Amino acid sequence: MSSELPGTGAAGTALCVVCEEYADGRRFPRLAGAVAQMDEIAGLLEGLGYEARKVGGGNPSAARYSEESDAWCEGWLATGAGRPAVVLWSGHGVLADGALRLVLPDLELSGDPLMRGRQLAKHGVDADELVGTAVATGADHVLVIIDTCYAGDAVARSVETALKRWETVSMPPGRTKWLGIMASCQRNETSDGSGPLLAAFAEVLRDGPGTTGYRSAWSGHNAFVGGADLLDALAGRWRGEGQTPVPATLGTGRPVFPNPRHRPGAPAGLVEHLVLAARGVGHREEGWFFTGRDRVLGEIAEWMGTDRPGLFLVPPGLLSSRLMSSVPPVGRSTARGAAR
Repeated sequence: MSSELPGTGAAGTALCVVCEEYADGRRFPRLAGAVAQMDEIAGLLEGLGYEARKVGGGNPSAARYSEESDAWCEGWLATGAGRPAVVLWSGHGVLADGALRLVLPDLELSGDPLMRGRQLAKHGVDADELVGTAVATGADHVLVIIDTCYAGDAVARSVETALKRWETVSMPPGRTKWLGIMASCQRNETSDGSGPLLAAFAEVLRDGPGTTGYRSAWSGHNAFVGGADLLDALAGRWRGEGQTPVPATLGTGRPVFPNPRHRPGAPAGLVEHLVLAARGVGHREEGWFFTGRDRVLGEIAEWMGTDRPGLFLVPPGLLSSRLMSSVPPVGRSTARGAAR
């Protein structure tokens, strides 16, 4: 399915960096399946109308990463459309001089601690630099997902980097800037080598949020969802153990990310605030506090099944607003059955 923004070609762009095998295999063990996982995500993004670039075809050298990330950034900036940019990183990460360095496959660390710092600077990528590259694309909306050990260290500094860059930018009317970042673990945690955060992201790209409850943002009528909705869905799909994902956002988001549940011409569906009203609860409340009225609801559902016009008159004391909120829309036969 393609959800391209009108008149701009691709719906967005994605820079995919995956490091599965390392020259220094003793310090950085092979992350089996990482390339295949990123291939799946790139395919899902392309199916949603994105241009996805997997750097070096996977396992890029430092020189290849520098060359391709620069070309990606400059190419997207040249479009001038401000369409969203997504950056994905899968691999090993280390803390050096108190900051996260994303390790590229051609890094071989020596035994000397002073030399190791130099080698990490040459063959590792600072998370600030990664976010700075994404921001420099000119994208109005930027999403960064880092699935490495100690990834949480990147979150606060990445937000600060984006804020400093955007302080000098004046947006035209109708456009806003937004950054969303999610790290696979906290600064003091290691991450599962299976890539749990990217696994959750693949599920969101394929099917949207994991909940079966109605979510208006993910309605089949909406071609796009907001970044905050996407991050919420990603957190809901999380199945990792022994580590805690770290999200953060900056700015004002708009619905610009393709909705995998979008179905042009989809039938009418339940409206979220009416579903809550039918349960007798407010926003974020749980439970079901509006019960009874079985007979009158049954009569209404039976009448709706005939598709005959009519007038609904509510006797006093029946809480008409709550009652009507419980009535499913015409055309939802399964919901009418539930109402019976």
